[in-house]
Amino acid sequence: MVNKTRNVAVLMGGPSPEREISLVSGKAVAEALKSRGFNITEVDLGPDSYNLLNDLRPDVVFVALHGRPGEDGTVQGMLEILGLPYTGSGVLGSALAMDKARSRELVRGHGIRIPRGVVISNPDEQAIAQVKLQDLGVDLPLIVKPTQAGSSVGLSRVEESDDLAGTIEDAFNYSPQVLIEECLTGPEITISIIGNDQPVILPTIEIISEKGIYDYEAKYTPGMSHHIIPPRMDPERVREAEDMAFRAYKLMNLSGCGRGEVMFNADLVPHFLEFNTIPGMTEISLLPDAARAAGIEFGELCEKLIEYSLERYNNSGTRNMMSTAPGS
Repeated sequence: MVNKTRNVAVLMGGPSPEREISLVSGKAVAEALKSRGFNITEVDLGPDSYNLLNDLRPDVVFVALHGRPGEDGTVQGMLEILGLPYTGSGVLGSALAMDKARSRELVRGHGIRIPRGVVISNPDEQAIAQVKLQDLGVDLPLIVKPTQAGSSVGLSRVEESDDLAGTIEDAFNYSPQVLIEECLTGPEITISIIGNDQPVILPTIEIISEKGIYDYEAKYTPGMSHHIIPPRMDPERVREAEDMAFRAYKLMNLSGCGRGEVMFNADLVPHFLEFNTIPGMTEISLLPDAARAAGIEFGELCEKLIEYSLERYNNSGTRNMMSTAPGS
């Protein structure tokens, strides 16, 4: 077990649209770790965070950031330069998972089924995208989402063609590229995975949204979504989806933890959507729910994520930077 005297900096907040949820996650983590004997410093990500963390030199940084720049490899790169162990995935895994355009191509190239869709780089490409979607046999309704945003920020379901242009423009407020894909009508499940080289799949959760789509509001408003364990479907289908998520976790070089999202079509065929490398840690979040179903309480989960971070750090070359890190 981790030495309970360790000093932990919980990195939260930051400038992303998901700032408020990050603060809730970070404070929940901080309180849980305090109750387990850790010395905690809460750090709100900002321009002075590099110098602050360099002066503080915590034993580990618990990254509770959501969205860019905390989840896309940027902050992870800063922590690598500082030579500080940190929770979650490294620079490459974080960047890949955050970029839905790149991660789609990666997993599809390894035989993992994904929804049909196209990526556009500016709103003027909308007409071309619609032609490509027609060639793929995709019709309304459509799902529109930023390629580089978390917590389903900017995600919309488009029922009418007249609404498509405005929805795409809105998605571009959050990302330099936008993904337009088919709207699958089957159940949605989430597959939480923890660990590094030998990751473990936690109990899978079926998600029911009161809105019919699991967007930002449904994720973080109490009563707007429901978590069902185990999913109400053929266990063989669930195992197929879990295998897809497990393979994607390894392909993206993820570590610590991740939450993979899988949607089924009307014929109950699973399609991989994406991985969230820093899942929410609020009282209604999915990763803590999956952990509880496996007999892992919230505080123990937080401590496990610290253990995984130290394991990854000690098995990498990063620890060798400690002697040359600024101010050391």
